[in-house]
Amino acid sequence: MEKRILVPVDFSPQSTQIIATAQNEAAREKCGLVLLHVVEDRDPMRQRPPLILTDVLDDYARLIKLIPSELVSVKALEGDPVEVILDAAIACRCHRIVMGHGGKWDRPGHVAAAVQKKFHGPTQLVHPHKDSVIEV
Repeated sequence: MEKRILVPVDFSPQSTQIIATAQNEAAREKCGLVLLHVVEDRDPMRQRPPLILTDVLDDYARLIKLIPSELVSVKALEGDPVEVILDAAIACRCHRIVMGHGGKWDRPGHVAAAVQKKFHGPTQLVHPHKDSVIEV
């Protein structure tokens, strides 16, 4: 079975830091990446056609240089971020999640905290103001 890392991104400036961390892990583990953007009801990206979302995700995918492009896939899905991330991890057979910390100081945001609590595998949280990654 091919291993994959799920990488939820929100198009924030931190997304490139998250992708860099994930691609380093993928290169080390010799596995694939799944870049995911979740569109919520309140998300301004919701008004854009799905094609534009996948184009933006494809642009992110082009940043990945350490693993072969055929091991990188992109998805834009709608719904509750926690549930969509967890469902995508199962559907894509991801063994690990690398995502943004999403919170302030040392406390993760509600989405990151919920995913970390519910996912049955390693979850790495990339903190925007620290060089370190928090792994559970």
